[in-house]
Amino acid sequence: MSQTFISSYSRMLKEYTLMIEKLRKNYKDDFTTNIAAPHDAFIYFTSDAGEVFGIRRTRLSSAELNLLTSLFEEQTWSSEPLITMGTREQEWHSYLLEGGELPSFNSDTVRFYYYQTKQPAEDIYLVEEAIKATLLHALIIWKNPCSAIIIEEHPEPVFDHSTLIQLIETITSDFYIEPAIQAGQLHKYDPSLHFKVKSETEIFRKTVPVLQQKRLLTFYEALPVYAFIEPLQLNKKHFFSELVSESLNDQELITSIKVYLESNLNVSMAAKKLYMHRNSLQYRIEKFIEKTGIDLKHYPQSVIAYLFIHYIPGHNPEN
Repeated sequence: MSQTFISSYSRMLKEYTLMIEKLRKNYKDDFTTNIAAPHDAFIYFTSDAGEVFGIRRTRLSSAELNLLTSLFEEQTWSSEPLITMGTREQEWHSYLLEGGELPSFNSDTVRFYYYQTKQPAEDIYLVEEAIKATLLHALIIWKNPCSAIIIEEHPEPVFDHSTLIQLIETITSDFYIEPAIQAGQLHKYDPSLHFKVKSETEIFRKTVPVLQQKRLLTFYEALPVYAFIEPLQLNKKHFFSELVSESLNDQELITSIKVYLESNLNVSMAAKKLYMHRNSLQYRIEKFIEKTGIDLKHYPQSVIAYLFIHYIPGHNPEN
């Protein structure tokens, strides 16, 4: 992927943002981006960037409607609840989409996945069953028939890529739609989760169109592309998991990880440079992976870890 393409996409995205702002100013209270509870009085559209917005039907002339449908894909769905939610899902729905209280929880960590399709399935109950059969104990919050947040309350530090790929293939073959899933970071369970989900959603929203061939996209794969599109945003602390921030403040751990990465992921070589036993270094590596969810044995994620160590302000071990 060339930097020229990413730059072109970045310009397109900014133009789209300006267009949305013009629509917002023109239609005022008759314009909405709140699609958690679609209303029959609105017509909804989806941009190439995957963002959905609605405009009240009575405000649109035939000419305006024709123009909008030529620029954006029209979405149709009922204002009735998409699917019956359990008590736990209602709590998460309230917290993530309505500004409610953070649900009580008996685990230290949580991970969010973001499910998207361009066209809705005929029966999202069956899609939900397929997701829950793959991700045991998953909770699903449907934002609209094409988009959902999947909550994994007791996640493994490193998720299984092959399992999610299999889920995508199952939904594609069984329901004749092409889903994409974005996997978020491993998060500490604390009140900042709402901001973390909002930030992850923003990063994926801007990078998915660039990486549209990837049906499964991780936060750490999306991050370098986002850095090209919005380079000034990466200094914002809320973009990153608190677990990553805490690990970056462990100077001894980070120095060991830095030497390991600079030794081309060779544990024996890094241990010699650090004058420590190989098993001791291996323990620190596993500790970092378990704490952050960043799999240092997976090359793209090891690159991100290196960038974190060197370029996130205040975390360079050489400072």
